[in-house]
Amino acid sequence: MTVIACLQLPSERNSVKPGIAGMSDDAVLDLCAQLTPVVEPDGDRIWMDWTGCGAVPELAEKLAAGLARLTGVNAGTNANGPAASSRRRGYTDGPAASSRRREHTGGPAESPPRRARYGLGVAPLRFVAGALAAGAGAGHAAAKAADILIDTPVVGGFRVEGDALPEALASLRIRALPGIDAEVQEALQALDVRTLGELARFPRDLLHGHVGPVADRLLDWARGRDERRVRALYPPERLERRIAAEAPGFAGGLPHAPSGDDSGGRPAARV
Repeated sequence: MTVIACLQLPSERNSVKPGIAGMSDDAVLDLCAQLTPVVEPDGDRIWMDWTGCGAVPELAEKLAAGLARLTGVNAGTNANGPAASSRRRGYTDGPAASSRRREHTGGPAESPPRRARYGLGVAPLRFVAGALAAGAGAGHAAAKAADILIDTPVVGGFRVEGDALPEALASLRIRALPGIDAEVQEALQALDVRTLGELARFPRDLLHGHVGPVADRLLDWARGRDERRVRALYPPERLERRIAAEAPGFAGGLPHAPSGDDSGGRPAARV
């Protein structure tokens, strides 16, 4: 089964802040290219095809370790998500962590320094991986509020496996889907449609009348269809052109410049 990984990049990555100063997108892309030859840059996201590249937990750990080297932040303790152990669900900057800090100190928890927040989503379908990555990048509380499935965490994010995909699709909130504008979401809310499972019961023509052409994409997603594959766009192919040292027209040497008499009194051109 296809394994698509989406890495959500932090919006503050180009700012000079603790843990991310001097880091470039190219450095992150190079890191991703060490895990798979199929890497697709896409704005604030990086798509990867992990099919056949190894076990997902191990790939996620390698990615987190590489990001830690780039940012100077320990992937096991920062805002990027749970450690490798499945016992640690969610994020260290979530409500539970804040509550534990209050209990330990007897007072309000101090706000941790803001650090680069990456989000990783892994799923058989591209749009599901994107939704998981966006939820992971927003933090545990935001992911839970959007009903992102977090029963299968990986380092830095979440994963939906093939056998869990039908349940994940049925419960996935429309507001968690990538690329669905606010007007479409409002129209669906007016129809009392909040999940892909509810949307799947609508006839295509009826849905078209309410949200337009995007209905086709939504219904395909609700039924587990997303034909978009990750494209191998990084590193970009090098364009090389070989030019012969001796062009055919100059095989006999450079042409002689016309004399002053041949040019009708005009100065002779130099070659």
